[in-house]
Amino acid sequence: MLSCSLSLSVGAANVLTVTLAPSIKLYSAATNAACTSTLLISGLDMACRQGLDGAGCYEPGAVTLSGTNSVTFSQPHFNYTCQGARSTQSGSLRLVVEKDIEANTDVTFSFSVKNPMQGQSSPPIHISGVGVYLAPTRVVACAEVVPANACSDAHSSCQFAAGDAAPLKVYEPMFVETQIGQTNPYPCMQNQLQVFGSEM
Repeated sequence: MLSCSLSLSVGAANVLTVTLAPSIKLYSAATNAACTSTLLISGLDMACRQGLDGAGCYEPGAVTLSGTNSVTFSQPHFNYTCQGARSTQSGSLRLVVEKDIEANTDVTFSFSVKNPMQGQSSPPIHISGVGVYLAPTRVVACAEVVPANACSDAHSSCQFAAGDAAPLKVYEPMFVETQIGQTNPYPCMQNQLQVFGSEM
């Protein structure tokens, strides 16, 4: 299983792309109702569900799948559990197999979320299955570079690096340049301090 991300900015729209290949055939209800599979992708920490229904950021609800194999699944639903001292909202995506998936066959799909409002490392993400039990498996994170540049400045912190496409890795915002100056250096005189900054 492989997962990739397209955006590293806080609060930005992001597209997560997942590729999976089961070791056994997974059946839909139409083919084999007794062996229907439901998949769960968990560990999507602080991923804000990007819906059109006006719901709050961490409210459960439906998401839309896209990509070549998006029709393989139905009823895609995002849910959240609160974890840890930081009250991390850990997201999970439930997918019902709508079309049979042959063993050792790649299935790729994408879904949209919004990044958290603070930086974080890519969280450990797992995929599992119920109905036909599939043990939780750690998803391999993309080792690629995100296509776009982090910012327009030539500063070294603006350059993306290998591994930045790992899902839900988000850069901490920072100032890449700061300067302060004044208009008058003499005692008891009016002075104006001038502050300049450039944010990543």
